[in-house]
Amino acid sequence: MIKVKLTENYTGVNIVGTFDDFYELYGSINYFLGYEESPDIFEEDMRLHILGFLYDLRHAYQGSRDILVVDNGLTDEEKEYFGIGKSVKKDVLYSFCYILPDILTDILLFKHFLKTKEKKINEFNTCYNNVMAFYSKVIDALQEILTENQVKKVRKMLSNSVISERNWLRQWFMKLSTEYVKMTKKKRQKEMMHILEKICDSYLYDEYYDIKKEVEEFAKDNEILVTEVAFGEYPKEISW
Repeated sequence: MIKVKLTENYTGVNIVGTFDDFYELYGSINYFLGYEESPDIFEEDMRLHILGFLYDLRHAYQGSRDILVVDNGLTDEEKEYFGIGKSVKKDVLYSFCYILPDILTDILLFKHFLKTKEKKINEFNTCYNNVMAFYSKVIDALQEILTENQVKKVRKMLSNSVISERNWLRQWFMKLSTEYVKMTKKKRQKEMMHILEKICDSYLYDEYYDIKKEVEEFAKDNEILVTEVAFGEYPKEISW
């Protein structure tokens, strides 16, 4: 079972699970994204944002991130009953960290791809339930820094919001994430709700339109796609 908790400095979430946990989540998200590029450059850019998470998820279950060795909890009597050698005392878990605003953005992006899935999704769809259970754990992890009422508001905001091609501006969301990473631990806790509001309601902020105009003008002047314009970068070393 996948476990999600905030990192020590609230920079992101630490995600822990078995090989099967991660492999199943990877397949479930891909079920909705599909494996073909979208003809719309903005939807494809949205897809690439989620693929960034899948990149880390895949490398995690391939053993290229962190590995934890934990007690399996079996007694000698249980091992004897199930025919397991008494020397087998440990289980291997996989782990990686992911920046908090990025994973919250992915929740809204996933809702877009969920809506565009041709097949009708019902409550018994395994892939849907796998993904939503994971995202629910991400939201639950926020209880460490938010009040009960704030967490309720977060759930409502994420339920009522979705990011579409029309209001997707990768540079805006990149700005939110890079600024968040550069904050102090105390400021991250203080600004969490404000960050989430900017993720859910980007189109309500004048700064969003300022960045949009700047990006569009740069793309036109340099004869490149809007989605190709670089805007901000993460620090080389992230203090999780």
